[in-house]
Amino acid sequence: SCLNKRKLQPPSEGAPQTFLDKCPEWVMRTTDEVWNLGPENRNKSMERYFHPNFTSHYSFGRSYTGIPALKETVASTIKAYPDLKIYVTDCFCVGNDIDGYKTVMPDVLIGTNTGPSAYGPPTGKSFAYGGIAVTYVNRNKETKEWQYVAEWIQHDELSLVAQLGIDLSKVELPNTHAKPNHNCDVNRPSWGWKADEGGDDDSEEIKSSSSSISSSSILDQGRDVDPTLPLAKGLVKGMDSLISNHVNCWDFDAWSAAMKPFWDPDLIYDTNWTPYPNVLGNSSGLRPWFDREHIPFNLAFRNCTFSQMIFAGEELTATTTTYGLAYWQADLAHIPHTSMAARIRIFDFYRIDEATRKIAYNWMLLDLPHLMLQAGHRVLPKPKLREGWVAPPRAMDGIPAPVSSLVNKNHTETARRVVYGSLLSDWMEKSTDSYRCEGVWKKDMIWYGPV
Repeated sequence: SCLNKRKLQPPSEGAPQTFLDKCPEWVMRTTDEVWNLGPENRNKSMERYFHPNFTSHYSFGRSYTGIPALKETVASTIKAYPDLKIYVTDCFCVGNDIDGYKTVMPDVLIGTNTGPSAYGPPTGKSFAYGGIAVTYVNRNKETKEWQYVAEWIQHDELSLVAQLGIDLSKVELPNTHAKPNHNCDVNRPSWGWKADEGGDDDSEEIKSSSSSISSSSILDQGRDVDPTLPLAKGLVKGMDSLISNHVNCWDFDAWSAAMKPFWDPDLIYDTNWTPYPNVLGNSSGLRPWFDREHIPFNLAFRNCTFSQMIFAGEELTATTTTYGLAYWQADLAHIPHTSMAARIRIFDFYRIDEATRKIAYNWMLLDLPHLMLQAGHRVLPKPKLREGWVAPPRAMDGIPAPVSSLVNKNHTETARRVVYGSLLSDWMEKSTDSYRCEGVWKKDMIWYGPV
């Protein structure tokens, strides 16, 4: 019943409905253009009728965002079922030109499995199964086209698998499931969504609840509670709690509202370079980070469990080394997924702006060579050391180490001199290989390298 407090019907009274009568025909026509007109016309139609940040929510609680992911999904589906036909059994719309429109389209999918699918090699068997698609549509202010902004689809995939004669015990099923919306909310985006304003008409309710989450994170994990915790560690720890707990993971408006207290407005997020546009790489601001790294990572590694091993920090700098464990369910940076458990190693370095007292710079390195190795591609020579194995520090200083309140400041200065000396001897000065190995390194030191 709490959902009744939300705006379930279009809230703008007397708003024009110039698109309402055309809407059902538009839904069926755009569906036909995407699935039945060939690859060239199909891609043009997707670019025309789908918003650049279009999000699809589908089986097992999964979702993807963006036109490239949409194109890949359509292409792989048609490769598996080249003769696929979608028979629409009904279609209706509700809404107006200001609040947008929501559409409902039940359908029946008929075809033959003559190509590789998510369930394995082709079976040559035919199928017919039903489903339903609910979408949110709004007008693109630049192109003036009506576009799909998001969809929620459910199809009877168990019926499909049964008709294909596939043994479910031999199929790698996603280790995910659907979850209720946070704070008894409706599906987002909803009435009044505006791309240029970054929110729905009643999104202030969501932002206020998100702000309470982020504020409690600061109070619970920042310097306000533990005066012995350095500023940098307090900020990073509070921010990391949102990441590791997947708070508002898929909703940029709510996610960015929760993140905002920790980050400088001009933050720089610097991660692995790739040759693909808008995939990882350098960015500035929360939105590019969300689109280029946060969403692709969470699509690839749903419900990832993170374990920090080292977390060092002072007032204005901090660093962590972490690994994540998750099932690898979607490609990351064009590295093919394995549909198996994966280990993801991560290094982070942070710099805090002294004026704003927020995180201004985050250099984050994913061990992509190790992910490639887990996907069956060796891109670095095989080392003598054990591959893919990292362990916590050989000390009882806490996990992650160290516990800041127990750190001896004299040890901090000693460690600083040793690290600075290693940088000088190994990278900046001419010295013998023997000195480089023996000058500041113990013979039984632990090396955290790639792979």
